[in-house]
Amino acid sequence: MRLPAGWRLPAPTPEGLDLLPAADSLGPLAWSPVTAPGFSLPGPDGTTSTLEDFAGKPVILNFFLGAGCAYCRRQMDLITPELPRFQGAGIAIRGVTTDTIELLRAVLSAHERDAPGAPPLYAFPVLSDAQGSVFKSFGAFEEFEGRPLHGTILVDGSGRILWRDAGHEPFNHPIQLLREAERLLQIHTPQGGPSPTSQPSEP
Repeated sequence: MRLPAGWRLPAPTPEGLDLLPAADSLGPLAWSPVTAPGFSLPGPDGTTSTLEDFAGKPVILNFFLGAGCAYCRRQMDLITPELPRFQGAGIAIRGVTTDTIELLRAVLSAHERDAPGAPPLYAFPVLSDAQGSVFKSFGAFEEFEGRPLHGTILVDGSGRILWRDAGHEPFNHPIQLLREAERLLQIHTPQGGPSPTSQPSEP
């Protein structure tokens, strides 16, 4: 290539090495789960639920777009028959809806009134996030369009996000979700710590 004999760049001087960022500032050598943001949301029974309520217990947060969303109802219908399997694995499920607490109560009351003796409208407890702040903090929100998204998020007993799916369509594969949740919880449970499947079952 007709280069001179000494074509290589000179080795960096100590002064030049000072320009490089410190290795400790570049983050961990391996990926580790991020800490889930805290939340405090009301339920239709007047109680408030927080992430701390699930300390030591894994929970799946299912973000959905209110009682009027047909896609969300389809997802609920697919999850409901598999709930015993999640309970057997010690994994709780909580819904988070965009409906106001007043609308959530009205929808539940109307279902009980119009379908006496029928199973509950929601097979697991549902919390209201009408302002969308928890949707945003968990990444179930489209910033460009300014609207919430469907989201299914697994948080382990240490409050870390192990798995997340968020988008314009809900995640409709509950068995795949359960298997992946069990796999990830097994991987990220510290040696000697409590097994995720040893936790008490929750509705």
